[in-house]
Amino acid sequence: MTNIKKGNIVVFNTNNFVDSSILIGANHEYTSPFLNVYEVKKEKFHSSISSVNLGSIVHTIYYNSKAGKFDRKNFNSNALNYVNVKSSEDKLYEDILTSIEINNIDLDKFESEFYNNYYNKLVILKSVDLELKKRAIKETNDLDNAKFTTSAHLEFLPPTMNIIGYKFSDEKKRICEDTGDINLELKCKWYNSTAKTFSEEFLPYKVLALIKNHEELNKKIKLLPELIKSKKIVQITLKEFIHLKNNEGERTGEKISYELLKPHSVVFYHYYHQLLVKSLFSDKIRKQKIEIDYKICNDVFGVKYQKDEDRVSFYDFIPNEYYLIKYKDRNNNITKRIIRVNKVEVDGGIYSSLAEFKTFVQALNQEQTLDIYNNLRINTNCLLRLGEIRNFRLQGVLEITPINRFGDQQDKSFFESEFVKSIEVSDK
Repeated sequence: MTNIKKGNIVVFNTNNFVDSSILIGANHEYTSPFLNVYEVKKEKFHSSISSVNLGSIVHTIYYNSKAGKFDRKNFNSNALNYVNVKSSEDKLYEDILTSIEINNIDLDKFESEFYNNYYNKLVILKSVDLELKKRAIKETNDLDNAKFTTSAHLEFLPPTMNIIGYKFSDEKKRICEDTGDINLELKCKWYNSTAKTFSEEFLPYKVLALIKNHEELNKKIKLLPELIKSKKIVQITLKEFIHLKNNEGERTGEKISYELLKPHSVVFYHYYHQLLVKSLFSDKIRKQKIEIDYKICNDVFGVKYQKDEDRVSFYDFIPNEYYLIKYKDRNNNITKRIIRVNKVEVDGGIYSSLAEFKTFVQALNQEQTLDIYNNLRINTNCLLRLGEIRNFRLQGVLEITPINRFGDQQDKSFFESEFVKSIEVSDK
């Protein structure tokens, strides 16, 4: 087993919840908390008969939200499983948290270090992200139909606290002789929702993480409600670009570097803010980390055309241009998606330019034109499908909204233009 150290997060052997993709079924209250290690005894115990290693004593702490207090429990190291937080997908917000590290400082002059770097700072137990990700699943039966609902399991969620003081747990031995660690505890104050009052307690500094205070980010958060009210579209840089593909599924060399989002609301999740956004690519609402580099997009959309004989026709689709369409498939499922038109196909004929297609249509009579309309297919790159080729029947298109591309520079995403500007941050 991994050598357990101060500051590690562990779980009791009965707790098999080590991955947020696992839902907790049955009685979720039987799931034990994530434990924050604040001390490990150096000596190990051995059997007096067989000399088998019986493990060492590990001191842990967690927050019991039902009782409204921190509980400290000791375990045999062999009864614990180590949780590798750094490689865990549950550590979603590690850029917001930073572990408190006090190294190579003069303990006789620690007070100035404390007031300069830690006094009145916000802290939380390191296990917070793991506790936030716990989800319980419940099953309800309605005759023959099974229904499943999920909810957050927050029984051991630690509170956000304010540092108001410090002490050395042993003034005579500020350095632990066994481990070399500093015997420092920070006095923390928090609102106790169980007692409906404020509580204070000294906690070992090794189990605490600082909540970073990004001044620039806080200013951006204050601007977001006004941005949401204005119903503006914003763009962010994609971490993984969308590569457009051809009919064989191969990359064409063209890519989309930005995503378009419509901000919906700002949500505070216990110790950090997130933005609920609607993605124009997936047409779904999701949680989005608040970025510093949001940019406002002006005049993203052209005039929306709804399905009727005068508006939605083959003339509305121009090859190499982008459109937001509302589409009904043969199973009557309706979706919205952004597409890039490559060509139009009808009766075996392929037209890669609007001029070429218009010339063909103008030579037809009205009956032939209607027949063309009923058989027309639009070959596109669909951003809902990450740039893969999708063909759409013109008959299934209910709405067309052109997207203003503002130029055809090959070295730029089609969303990048002079009509995109950064959100201004003021000092007000």
